[in-house]
Amino acid sequence: MLVCAQCQFENPLDHKFCQKCGASLTEKPCFQCEQPVALGALRCPNCGAMTGTLWWAIAEATGTEPPAEWAQWQAALTAPEAPPLYVDEQQRYHILAGPLSKDPTMLEFRVHDQRPLELSPLDMVAAEVMFKLAQGLESAETLDPRLPAIAYPYLGLQEEGNLAVPMLQDAWQSPDQTVLILEDRSQWPRVAEQWQEEQASPLQMLSWLHEMTHLWSALEPWQAQQSLLDSENLCLDEDQLLCLRRLILTEGSEALPLAILGEAWRSLLSLSQRTQPGELGLLIEDMVAGEVLTVEGVQERLAAIAQSLQVLPETAPCAEDLGLPPELQPAIAADWTVDDDDDDEATRPLLTPVASFPDDSELDFDAGDDSFDEMPTVVLPMRLVGLEESGRTDIGQHRQHNEDYFGMQSQIYKIESPSGQTVRAQGLYILCDGMGGHAGGEVASALVVEVLRQYFQREWLSLPTQASEASNRGGGLGEDWRRPLPDEDSIRQAIHLANQAVYDINQANNCSGSGRMGTTLVLVLVQDNRVAVAHVGDSRLYRLSRKRGLEQVTLDHEVGQQAILQGVDPEAAYGRPDAYQLTQALGPRDSSYVKPDVQFFDLAEDTILLLCSDGLCDNSLLENHWVSKLEPFLSSRTNLDLGISQLVDFANGYNGHDNITAVAIRLKVRPNLEAMQRT
Repeated sequence: MLVCAQCQFENPLDHKFCQKCGASLTEKPCFQCEQPVALGALRCPNCGAMTGTLWWAIAEATGTEPPAEWAQWQAALTAPEAPPLYVDEQQRYHILAGPLSKDPTMLEFRVHDQRPLELSPLDMVAAEVMFKLAQGLESAETLDPRLPAIAYPYLGLQEEGNLAVPMLQDAWQSPDQTVLILEDRSQWPRVAEQWQEEQASPLQMLSWLHEMTHLWSALEPWQAQQSLLDSENLCLDEDQLLCLRRLILTEGSEALPLAILGEAWRSLLSLSQRTQPGELGLLIEDMVAGEVLTVEGVQERLAAIAQSLQVLPETAPCAEDLGLPPELQPAIAADWTVDDDDDDEATRPLLTPVASFPDDSELDFDAGDDSFDEMPTVVLPMRLVGLEESGRTDIGQHRQHNEDYFGMQSQIYKIESPSGQTVRAQGLYILCDGMGGHAGGEVASALVVEVLRQYFQREWLSLPTQASEASNRGGGLGEDWRRPLPDEDSIRQAIHLANQAVYDINQANNCSGSGRMGTTLVLVLVQDNRVAVAHVGDSRLYRLSRKRGLEQVTLDHEVGQQAILQGVDPEAAYGRPDAYQLTQALGPRDSSYVKPDVQFFDLAEDTILLLCSDGLCDNSLLENHWVSKLEPFLSSRTNLDLGISQLVDFANGYNGHDNITAVAIRLKVRPNLEAMQRT
């Protein structure tokens, strides 16, 4: 079967176009010149850009002697002009030049997938493997004699949504060797290099150590803790998250003691010439001596060390203590002394105890850390470095019409400087779930989206007059060219205008009762790392970040939720027959009855915002499956369009009783060092 890259639909091998979405199954546009290129080609014939799908192959001999075909493989690796050789009998994975392993019983090299859309043999048994893994590893190992034992840890950890482990594309074994085809992480930065070259701050280093403790626990059931002990196996993704190049299994079934992890940390820290915090050295020695026996104990000590790096001292800290560039030291020192008689914002200290700030102002030095949730944080100004969005709607399995509707509009401007890329962005995201007889719900939801889009285009997204004139004269827009994020009154006014538009149609058509059309609404406005949210009805906004996990930002406007807010027990509140009846919606009544909830918050770490209709979030779908279905969205490596399509497809099978709509926004942020210099 050929799996469409656009919609994941499985097509027969002889088809040239996807039966579901019509996408080509034989070629794709070159990312550089946009000319069509065959999916199985290594390079674009027009511009020479590398367009092929590459994987990393690991072949390991089962005995002390290498298999006979390895001599041919090694020739291909050392002499690229040699005739094409393949690692598999089906001649799918073409061997490319790559490094040879120092281990005589193991080879590692890059391969080119010449049939990237075709299901691999592993794909064909993956679902059954996952089911058997849930029953127990022993039963899973009896599934397929071709599948090597090392494949199961990869599959199990992937099912848990663990992005630190590379994706397993294919795996097989023969009497003399096992072969794994993995996600290629050979070019990812090594943690050891970052440590040795002192490119990371002390808090970043602590963050990586903390991530390692979580991985230590996650790898234990799979006897794969050895993977963390080789510094060359530790790498960083584009979000600076600690990852593994491959899994290394431990001989025997017993878990490794923390003392061995302590020894690995000792070796890692020895690479840095920077003076390490004394408490960290003591922790490592206690681990090696067996005085700290639990992962929780190590994490508590790491948290205390992080706290000690952020306690306000009597004297100004130096740049080296904070792990910041030396040129920032004057700004920090100048901003440390506070004039008690002057509470002006500009004279407040740069670093402040986190207890005096709300959660959304707490920031880890590594905004991309996925496991540093309990560690103290440094309060810094933030800058947006990336914004992506994707939306999809589906009619569902049992509806004749799709009454959901959504709209997205964004303006993104990228600014480059020596300290990195900054993105200035404005984004408008609207999702509506319509209701009403004679296709009224479709009309209401589409109308509300359009009224709101026009309002915010006019009042917010368009350039102010002076900025527009400057742009027309060819001048720069300056720093304050944009209109500010709309305030609560402006957002309420927009929603009331949208309500009035639907209400007027109901009145003009003399509609009554269930014949009056209406719609729910969830609205999100984004300006850099500032977010405004408004909603009416039971369409929801969820927020997901590595530190905070999944949060439901909005509360449904329905009878059951209203009863809970009035003190009724949740079980009793939702036991009543009208529990899911809406208490307000747009359109059925005049604007005096519409009271949208409006809230604002800042983003202090990488975040996914998910707008969704109840067809997606019913039956606690997200609460039960966010780790595997939503958390991967946080990684820039995850294609957001593909991910949101897969989420909607999953919801169609999990629920399917209603229309299903989802809009995902991926926002990436980093500390704003330039703002610190200006302070």
